[in-house]
Amino acid sequence: MTHTEDASKLAHEPSITTLPEGVYSRTEGILYRHYRNLAKLERLDAEIAELEEQAAYLRSELGRGITLQVRSGVSRYENLGVAESPDPELETMTLRSEERLERLEIRLADTNAHLVNLKLKEQDLRRQTVPVEAVLNTLTYEDRLIIAKRYDLPQWSFSEIGQLVQWSRSSVHRRVKELIAIVAEALDVRKSMESPFKTGL
Repeated sequence: MTHTEDASKLAHEPSITTLPEGVYSRTEGILYRHYRNLAKLERLDAEIAELEEQAAYLRSELGRGITLQVRSGVSRYENLGVAESPDPELETMTLRSEERLERLEIRLADTNAHLVNLKLKEQDLRRQTVPVEAVLNTLTYEDRLIIAKRYDLPQWSFSEIGQLVQWSRSSVHRRVKELIAIVAEALDVRKSMESPFKTGL
């Protein structure tokens, strides 16, 4: 792969020299945070999936326990026609069954509450990634690769990226600056810095 600059394309791309003071570093910060958020989302999705499995298991155990408790109370007494009170052994078994069901109910409630909190957090993080992801998706595969290697962990140097895409270090450095300008313009970073209200970027 060789780096052949498209003059007509670059002519319409914002120059790094036109970026107001602070916009470049602010845009870099947005990209750093974007990739950190993607990593957090991956971990959250795995944790949510694990908790959903736990919740399903607890619901299954709870249902099975209730069924066994009902069967124990009915079949072992009424269906046998036993008139006297349950013996101490059966009372103990019933009590233990009730205590286990209560513990399962508490664990299930805690798991469901934790799931709700994690899903709210996941939704908030995903919302934050949408604008940046939309801009990155307008870039070429090569440009997205350069941005990802530069701002995701572990961060690659310009020389390392150059070896990957078969460009010179200076060409990669120049292209990163051009891409930062493109992202800054697309996200209107300058306006967000001038606004007295936080934008979430």
